[in-house]
Amino acid sequence: MFLRRSTAASGMYKYVPMETKRVRTRSSVRWYDSECRAMRQKMRQLDRKYRGLRTAEALSLWRKQFNDQRRMFLVRYCQCCKNPRDVWKCIDSSLQPPQNGTSSKLSADDLADFFRNKVQNIRTSAAEAIQPLFADGPAPPLSTYEPATDDEIPTLIRTVPPKSS
Repeated sequence: MFLRRSTAASGMYKYVPMETKRVRTRSSVRWYDSECRAMRQKMRQLDRKYRGLRTAEALSLWRKQFNDQRRMFLVRYCQCCKNPRDVWKCIDSSLQPPQNGTSSKLSADDLADFFRNKVQNIRTSAAEAIQPLFADGPAPPLSTYEPATDDEIPTLIRTVPPKSS
């Protein structure tokens, strides 16, 4: 049993190596720049401070930071807006990432070919791998167990816990 697992694991790690990767995604909206990121960090810091202390001073600092962020956004990106409709257009466009006109150059056939080749390569290398050795286990054949009698069955049922996990 152990040999079979180790052989399967070694084959798996050959094609899917274990790696821990940290994936960071950055927002691609135009207003999310380094200054905005710094203000957001400050906002989170003040939020944690308020949640820990629950004081009026911590709350007022958090509110001030929140209002500063709102003011910065409106001044930077909505200063040219003349009426509320233009302000909402500005806000709506800033919340959506820019639309890229590029499309994928890969077709469905290319994707299918990629996976067919990958499966074929795995099959080829698996055929060349050393076959695992299976040892006979010490478990006795099923015919050596004695069947339960009619008197033993109620006792066995009563001894079973009411829940199984």
